[in-house]
Amino acid sequence: MEMLIGRALQFQSFHSSIDAIFWHQLSNYKVEQQKLDASPVAIHGRFNAYSRSAISIVFGKASENSSIKECIAEGTLINANTQQEFVEADVKEIRENIGKKLLESIEKDTVAERPNELIQFLLFSYADIKSYRYHYWCLFPSLKNTPLWIVKSFQPAESVIPSNIVSPQILDFLKTSDCTQRPFFIVAKDQKAQWLVLPLKELPRCLTDKLEFFIFAEDSFQLQEYPSWPTRNLLAYLSIKFHLEKTKIILFRDGMSSDNLSRSIFIDLVSQKSQDSLKPLSTVGWERNGKGQLGPKVVNLSSLIDPVLLSESASMLNLSLMRWRLVPQLDLGVIQSTKCLLLGAGTLGCGVARNLVSWGVRHITFVDYSKVAYSNPVRQSLFTFEDCKKKQPKAQCAAFRLKEIYPKMFTEGHSISIPMLGHPIYESDIEKTKRDYQILENLFLSHDAIFLLTDTRESRWLPTVMATSLNKILINSALGFDSWLVMRHGSLSQGENRLGCYFCNDVFAPSNSVIDRTLDQTCTVTRAGCTNIATAIAVELFVSLLQHPNGIAAPVSNTESTVLGELPHQIRGFLHDFSLLKISGKAYQQCSACSEYVISEWEKRKWDFVLQAINDCDYIEELCGLRLVQQLGESAGIMEEWDSDNENILA
Repeated sequence: MEMLIGRALQFQSFHSSIDAIFWHQLSNYKVEQQKLDASPVAIHGRFNAYSRSAISIVFGKASENSSIKECIAEGTLINANTQQEFVEADVKEIRENIGKKLLESIEKDTVAERPNELIQFLLFSYADIKSYRYHYWCLFPSLKNTPLWIVKSFQPAESVIPSNIVSPQILDFLKTSDCTQRPFFIVAKDQKAQWLVLPLKELPRCLTDKLEFFIFAEDSFQLQEYPSWPTRNLLAYLSIKFHLEKTKIILFRDGMSSDNLSRSIFIDLVSQKSQDSLKPLSTVGWERNGKGQLGPKVVNLSSLIDPVLLSESASMLNLSLMRWRLVPQLDLGVIQSTKCLLLGAGTLGCGVARNLVSWGVRHITFVDYSKVAYSNPVRQSLFTFEDCKKKQPKAQCAAFRLKEIYPKMFTEGHSISIPMLGHPIYESDIEKTKRDYQILENLFLSHDAIFLLTDTRESRWLPTVMATSLNKILINSALGFDSWLVMRHGSLSQGENRLGCYFCNDVFAPSNSVIDRTLDQTCTVTRAGCTNIATAIAVELFVSLLQHPNGIAAPVSNTESTVLGELPHQIRGFLHDFSLLKISGKAYQQCSACSEYVISEWEKRKWDFVLQAINDCDYIEELCGLRLVQQLGESAGIMEEWDSDNENILA
């Protein structure tokens, strides 16, 4: 941040965040209580270090409750009775009136007892209740023509304050003080060199006793180098009331539950008068609209009348709340826009689909060749007894059920078979199988992420080949009786560090695994909880991968490499001892599915390659080099046996 040294400090303005609940409460208040009365109404705003310069505006007066873990800004709502009254209002007069109120708080020093008076704001609105349209304009006032503040130093707060000593005191102060004290406070070193956390009203004592002190300002920022609106008003207060020519500010960016100051910034400032400083004080602060212009905003809530649209906004509520405080950087847009293809609509497919919908995925396609059986509904959450009676195709039925759950889903099902190694294609079936293959290839091209959720190992081979070649995210999930596996496949763009696929540990190509199976082997026999755990973790791994800047090419990380935490390669779970095992492995050069030999041949020949691979049981192993590996292994075994025999003879 050396570029800031010697320059005048600049500030980033706040922007309002108003949800539908606020407008609903305003509508009720207008109809039931306010009626034609246009008197000001108390409202308040909430923000914290992670709200990115956004202030959530809440209807009604704030409770001075120490359990609130946010900064509270007191506001005023002026609601016009008519749209004409709103349009023709003298916004300059409104701005200057609230500016005078702010200046009066500074000059009379009521700020000392209630520091949050420096961040008072105004909301001017007109509520068209009949059409559910709300016009509004927020004012976050600041005083103009105060002296400039020149940056002498801009560095991490921990370089000037012992975080391990001061942070616990700060947390204690914030927990025990009422919400009016939280935006601004002081950290000082007394004559005994002891660090103290003091309310802002102790500033005169700090100046009189010539203590070393820092003024903390809760800072909600978007750009690291610029403090936000509250700091601007704090500096105006120091200049007007105390005529300070220099000061030390800490931009407090670690929040009210952090035990350190790792995100906070120290700024050493000196004041400098300019030509504007000679002019009378005036007020600025009207919020810009969505076009970046000074002007009101309009929100249309008429869509909430439609239950489908109401469902759309309500379904995203939990996800949106995550971004408020828990995971502010969570990118919901990339989750919503990702198109997911689920290969298998059975036990795993149903579970994955429900979890994807919960995370906000809105485009899901199912592929499954079977029909709903009577054994399915108790384990597969998208099917009912009626589906069994009608022998509904699983893929289409699952898609229909998702639309019932969430009408705005874009979902469809395809009853097609996946060509499998070890399952020869007879002459009479070639055309149909080719059509199914072409549909499958088109689905791969039109989707972003593939979930492998089929019953057999060999059915996962072709999707692995295609996903690797097309660089699609591929999440694999498989079940045992009391164990499960979830893994993500690597990307060719990872080079020599490419993560392995489902087949990379095999020295034999997949073959027909359903020959000579007994009843318990033809069904998915697994402990009931395995499915729910495996499908949940599969989706969580997928969502975490989307949050990584490298996406599909993200490396294995056992640290918090995404906003949601770690990003493993494989997760294996075991219910017999309730354990989890995280494993990672590189791609195998002779892999029967993801090796460059196989990928390049598929890219050249497509369907012809698939047909040969399925009907010629030796082709894939010879192509990728596994046959040579097997021969070398057999030779090594023979030589070892021969050497062992010689040793016995010699003995």
